[in-house]
Amino acid sequence: MLNRKQVFSLVAGISLACVSSLSLAQSAAGSIAEIVSDMNHFPNDSQKMTLQEIASDGSQSEAIQTIAQAVHDIQHSVSEDTRAELQAIAADDSVDADTRALAEVVAGFNHMASESDEMMLAEID
Repeated sequence: MLNRKQVFSLVAGISLACVSSLSLAQSAAGSIAEIVSDMNHFPNDSQKMTLQEIASDGSQSEAIQTIAQAVHDIQHSVSEDTRAELQAIAADDSVDADTRALAEVVAGFNHMASESDEMMLAEID
């Protein structure tokens, strides 16, 4: 027989799994864009879980994995080393336009997305 705490933990775990699966149903770039658009200073635990799944998903491009890890690690803004990596992605013409735009926004992230960043993020599927 499960006690109340075990039932709560089980329900919470199932709920998080469903949310993570749903967020991965859209493109990884779209999921990251949505997180960045809603983020204030740093990602919450649920967002971090989604970002870690994307960052460790070998079926994603290296650029998307790098961006996901960068957003996962944001504490108000990205580190200088990470900013340089993101700027390289944003300048790489071999990377698709959505990924380049996402890298540009994340590189410039400072506490929250600006209005113009939010408009750009909303266009990423």
